[in-house]
Amino acid sequence: MKNISFKLWTGDNYLYKDGYALWLVVRKDGKRKSFSLGIYAYPHQWDETNELFVTDRRVAKLHPDRKPLNEWLTQRKADIIQIISDFEKEKKDWTINQFEDAFFNYSKKGKINDYFENLVQTLKETNHVGNAICYKGTLHILKLFDKKFSEKIFSEIDIKYVKAFDIFLQKRGCKGNTRKYYFKALRSVLNKAIQDGGASASTYPFGKGGFNIASLEEETLKRYLPMDCMTKIKSSEIDNHT
Repeated sequence: MKNISFKLWTGDNYLYKDGYALWLVVRKDGKRKSFSLGIYAYPHQWDETNELFVTDRRVAKLHPDRKPLNEWLTQRKADIIQIISDFEKEKKDWTINQFEDAFFNYSKKGKINDYFENLVQTLKETNHVGNAICYKGTLHILKLFDKKFSEKIFSEIDIKYVKAFDIFLQKRGCKGNTRKYYFKALRSVLNKAIQDGGASASTYPFGKGGFNIASLEEETLKRYLPMDCMTKIKSSEIDNHT
């Protein structure tokens, strides 16, 4: 992050009705480019060291949206780390323009909740009722697990997230096969989103080295009707055909 930072520029040229503009500043190979984030604040509301909004209540007139803005900035920092990591894995000598494309693509990624709901609706409309029920049930349990699931983007559904989800299911008393049912549905949605270009494979939590869904499978005890019940079914007079 040493070449990339969030800056509140306090020059007269950057003062607007709601305060000074906050910028994303990127430096690479002696070049610099700045991107306006559409966020405004005053100097006493901004922590230059941590690059976050001040939350200390002893400070007068804190920014009214400091908490959601700090969450947003924290997520953008995570996106930047992931982008640079992807560049390094690909051994790419990236440019500022390439970073710009990647960053604004990340920040505009669709939310996984919206993708889930659209998929359920499409399955219903194409008469794939069973799959629609499966995905809808999985979405419901994910929202019970994560109260902020509606705001989550795909890059946040990583290995740490699915492990926490598994612990949540175990605490609810879900057996291995039930957990497998939910995880297979979640994996299917992530796979579809990656194919559609709505999610990145870089944070994919399944596959080699990831969360092992197959290990959840349990052999269930087979339950049979006793012979006397079978005999009754065979010999009983049935008045109602249905």
